[in-house]
Amino acid sequence: MEHLPENPATTTGITTVKEEKEGKKKKDEKRDLTLEKLELALYRAQLAAVRTATTTTTLGFALHRLLEEKAQDGRNRPLLNIFTPRVVALILFFAGFLTLISYSFRHVSTLKKIGRITPKFYYSGVMMVSYIILLLTFLLFFGTLIYG
Repeated sequence: MEHLPENPATTTGITTVKEEKEGKKKKDEKRDLTLEKLELALYRAQLAAVRTATTTTTLGFALHRLLEEKAQDGRNRPLLNIFTPRVVALILFFAGFLTLISYSFRHVSTLKKIGRITPKFYYSGVMMVSYIILLLTFLLFFGTLIYG
């Protein structure tokens, strides 16, 4: 007589209720882990946007000072008549502000899509740093725009 397998469900392709629950649980865990990784990647990208905005704003401030000094040395510089220190600073301040604000909105919309947005998100460390950099860049932009 032929030897019968101990668990015929595994050899015939039929799954038991217990196996289905375990499979579903593993899928849910895998999905949760994937969403967690995506959320962490979004935070990392938000920090990269903060870094980029800070660098752009700092570069705008430094170039404003350098070009102002060069403009006052008395030499004829036709390029500085077109790109004045004020214009260069305004462009870089605006670019830093626009970069950070646009990515912040994208970050929020992506978190909403995956269902991971909470009220605590708006007060997280990453977002608080983003708000501070946005405010400082905004103040530098309008200070330069109004007072030159």
